[in-house]
Amino acid sequence: LVFDDDVVERRKFSDRMNVGLLDNNQVAILAYGVNVKAMEEFMGTEEFQERTRQFHLEPQIYELSKLD
Repeated sequence: LVFDDDVVERRKFSDRMNVGLLDNNQVAILAYGVNVKAMEEFMGTEEFQERTRQFHLEPQIYELSKLD
């Protein structure tokens, strides 16, 4: 799996990730302790785009923050 192959790189911008299958063959990935800028940079590389093009369209990134 492409996701599993990226574990070393993902550790550079996230503490951990959980993956879940949704309807319509979609996947949700819940990431904790994320450096969003670093994640976007990683996902924006041409190498990443090429490797994952056959599996998904442009990812949708949502950032949730805790209210004080």
